[in-house]
Amino acid sequence: MTVKQDVGKVEGEYNRPRRPDADTIAYLRSLPLDLHAAFDQITVFLAQPNDTEETVEYPHMLAAALSAIDEIRNEIASLAGDEVAAEAIEVLAHIAGPHSEIAIRKLLFGTTGYALHLSTHRYGSHVLQTILELAATSHSEIDLASHREAPPLDLVNEELPSLAELLLQIVEEIVPFTDDLAIHICGSHVLRSLVCILGGVKVVQQPGSFGSQGPIRRGKVKPKRKKSKSAAPYAKESSQSNLHQYLKYISNSRVSTSDERIRNSLEQLVSAISGNQVREPGDLQHLACNASASPLLIVILRVLTYSAAVGECKTKARNLEESGLERRVDHHLSILQPEPKFVAGSQAHNLAKRLLCWQDSTSEQKWAPDVIYGLSGETRGSHILETVLRLSSDEFFDESILEVGGFLSKQSLQEFVEHDVSNFVIQTALATIRNEKQAEKFLEVVAPLVVNGYVIRGSNRRRGILWRLTEMAARFPGIQKATLKVIREGFVIAGEVQSKSNGLVGCVPKLLNMKKAEETGGHLTLDVAGTRTLFHLLRFEAKYCEEVLLGIADKLEQDDLELLAKDGLGSRCIWDGVLEGPVQEAHFSTALKRILKKLQGRWVGLAADRVGHHSVIKLFRRLVDMGDREKLVVELSEGMHRLTGNSMGRNVLDVCSVREYNEVGYSEWSSIVKKQLQREQWLKDMVEKDLADRAPKKKRDRKRKRLDRDATDKRAQSKGDLSVDTIMDTFSIPTRIEKE
Repeated sequence: MTVKQDVGKVEGEYNRPRRPDADTIAYLRSLPLDLHAAFDQITVFLAQPNDTEETVEYPHMLAAALSAIDEIRNEIASLAGDEVAAEAIEVLAHIAGPHSEIAIRKLLFGTTGYALHLSTHRYGSHVLQTILELAATSHSEIDLASHREAPPLDLVNEELPSLAELLLQIVEEIVPFTDDLAIHICGSHVLRSLVCILGGVKVVQQPGSFGSQGPIRRGKVKPKRKKSKSAAPYAKESSQSNLHQYLKYISNSRVSTSDERIRNSLEQLVSAISGNQVREPGDLQHLACNASASPLLIVILRVLTYSAAVGECKTKARNLEESGLERRVDHHLSILQPEPKFVAGSQAHNLAKRLLCWQDSTSEQKWAPDVIYGLSGETRGSHILETVLRLSSDEFFDESILEVGGFLSKQSLQEFVEHDVSNFVIQTALATIRNEKQAEKFLEVVAPLVVNGYVIRGSNRRRGILWRLTEMAARFPGIQKATLKVIREGFVIAGEVQSKSNGLVGCVPKLLNMKKAEETGGHLTLDVAGTRTLFHLLRFEAKYCEEVLLGIADKLEQDDLELLAKDGLGSRCIWDGVLEGPVQEAHFSTALKRILKKLQGRWVGLAADRVGHHSVIKLFRRLVDMGDREKLVVELSEGMHRLTGNSMGRNVLDVCSVREYNEVGYSEWSSIVKKQLQREQWLKDMVEKDLADRAPKKKRDRKRKRLDRDATDKRAQSKGDLSVDTIMDTFSIPTRIEKE
């Protein structure tokens, strides 16, 4: 193994590199590197078939990146301290890292001995974090640095330490200083990346979040327009702490999490940050309330949970991905990425107990109630508590949070709800209730705050509690009737409606709190929590939805319904709330008929709108009566010229078969539409059946299994199996009718 050249090591608390060489910085500036062009070249090169005679040229930008990394490998630490050079190194890492482990090992090898200095440096921390994030995942079956057409390199594979050895060396360097790094704004980010790679997961940014706007972008994005003085009335109505990113298992990982050295290294790093046993409230709780350490502890807790459930979660994720029904993260409804729960005795469970000062040896907790109370009211500590709520096992959730935390006490709960921070913890607790028994207990203590109108009045800014309460009730039908009762009483006492005679019919406009463009200066605003409340009320059993449906169809004006259809939040919560319901039920089918009639003359405008055309398509598919579908198509056919002018309108014309209606008449058009809906339903049923088959099933005794099989065989003999002709007939649906 070659000896790495000294880059200015000095004796002391940590090693500090010398100043970067000006000629090397000029060399990095001169490199004609473009991330997008490099990705395109590499994609074309990897996509070429092996048996073809024509060969695609080796990506010249990848060759330039590999040569540059080989050229500066002994100056990585010093160059990382310069803003321009640091950004250039990150570009090189993004180009070569996913396709060459050798390149990553060279970059990491250049940081060894200086990891502590780089972790606390403004630019060096970005470089080290980027290299760590790119180190684990491989996007190519072979190392492109070892390809026969790759440029010749001075330091080859055999002369470099392995990736695992380099990671272990970095951990060894920074473990003694984790107390300082955890509260350092740069050091905490490096620790997060290191914990993720050792745990076999990576952080995925949600589309539209700040972290997803570029691989090497620094600083804040300049606002496109001047911010208004008054914020939207729903700006702080819900906690968004966990919506911007989620964890995902690394596929084709270069680091084996089953390696005992890697597991021990992760355990050593976690112990250095959080300790290894439960103690009285002190340093760890202060870290939980620190601006830098709190996100770090959240990442550690989630990584430990994921790493313990790696086998089960990978299987579930693969099944969902193969079936095409992977659950969406819906920011309109605040639906988060589903995450595993830690089990009793796991490292994540032990960390949660250390955070809450939970004592197993005593029946009466001495410190946990005060710790939960304190964390719930602290801006950053509350995020820790919310994470524990989402990840904890059912038993720990029930005994530690609900009982010991005082969430099932009316007096304590009122204090939590009235607080500006801890009310978000109550919202998370409502969203993470595990069974109907817990839901009944929670409803009993939350009901007084609804009945007295405190969470109903918009001025109190606590409608998030009402939203989460209805979300909980939508999951547990046994409490839906009682939930509706307390909501009706609350609206009357709050003075929002005059009497309970009309139920929730008059509450719909109050919950929406619509402010039109002329009132806000150019855009529609809604009460987010109230709008989401209506969506979950529409997810109740059909017999309980009549009042809300009447409020939407009758109390909202024509302009209101049109504006809601064109708004992202209103379309997702109100329109989809109605259209995704059981339309075969009388209440829903009647509401659709009324909406169809009320918006007569507006459907062409909605069909040409970027958001509104989705509602038009869904309405066409969900209408029960073909006569109602014909009314919609007749109006759309009158605006053919306008609809053919943009892609949204053309999509509506195709889905509703408007051209076919004009060409062949009602009878043929009706047959086309029925077959099309039949095919869509058949495909939907097949996918749902395939997903159900992939789900884990409980074992049944042989006798019952044999009886079920015999019954299935008898039904097949009596009714006949699904034939190939039937399947082909389903798929044989013309999209155009040829003129005779």
